[in-house]
Amino acid sequence: MHRFYPALRHQQQGHSRGNRRQNHCPLAGFSGLNVLAFSYPLSPWLHDHRFAGRTVFPAVESMRVLLAAYAGMQDKDGPRLPLVVSGARFPHLIAVDRAARRLDFQVTAEPEPVPAEGAGLAACPATATVLTLFWRKPLKAMTRLLRVAELKINGTGTTAGPPPPCPDGTLAADARRIPAERIYRELVPFGPAFHSLQGDLLLAGREALGRLQALPAPELPGADWLGTPLPLDGAMHAACVHGQQLADFVPFPVALGRRRICRPLRIGADVQVRARQTGRTAEALFYDLWLFQSGELAEEIRGLEMRDLSGGAIRPPAWLADAPNRQDSP
Repeated sequence: MHRFYPALRHQQQGHSRGNRRQNHCPLAGFSGLNVLAFSYPLSPWLHDHRFAGRTVFPAVESMRVLLAAYAGMQDKDGPRLPLVVSGARFPHLIAVDRAARRLDFQVTAEPEPVPAEGAGLAACPATATVLTLFWRKPLKAMTRLLRVAELKINGTGTTAGPPPPCPDGTLAADARRIPAERIYRELVPFGPAFHSLQGDLLLAGREALGRLQALPAPELPGADWLGTPLPLDGAMHAACVHGQQLADFVPFPVALGRRRICRPLRIGADVQVRARQTGRTAEALFYDLWLFQSGELAEEIRGLEMRDLSGGAIRPPAWLADAPNRQDSP
């Protein structure tokens, strides 16, 4: 049994291990296309991530699955941190009934040359690794292979500019406060396993500040170096709430420009989040996110893109859009 996923099948096309480099570069020693096929068990807690009455596979878990598969392809415990991921996209939702017990996945990994001006990794060859997650969606008489997530691993690297200060729980005197209980009851109606926001979320101007806690969940493959994905999911909830003040739709994550993982966030960790709106169009909102633990940067997201995925069927409540300076209570 593979240490990351059961029922794992690994195929390499044009693959050559040779003398494996030990510097944790993207797919060091690999060439050509690499394929992993495996069955992913749907734990009961994942069914708390629901949209329009169906279980929706979280975008943050899609990224974690890809990174764990990447480590498994190299027979390593995981890349050295910090790790930089870029160009993540989530083109299709995985939506299944609550009775579903597993998902059949396929991961492909392929090296991609990096332009000289973007390499910046003296110890690594100038290549990135493109990872793609496919879901074998069951149909009546066949299965359909759907591309559900993709990202590029660029190795270790520096931040795209210094992060802002760690939130200290204060904003302008007129900052709006929305209790987490109300957020998960009316604005982000997920089940208890995904209630990562704690206390009040503060909203002022282009920013949202809040506190997150990684709630208990079964041990996940790759958690030793990746940590739990739930704090990042909660940070996206903060951006979603902020965005519902601005747009006539409920924003869901569809892409991100750059993710830098500095340290794994463990179950029970107390995390501060700062979400900052950086742009908008008629159809999309854009955010940067920073997650801090004990005052130190744990993770940052640049260029989170959020859009309406309900076809206009779900809209923000009037009380949120119509009263930007009002303080709300449960």
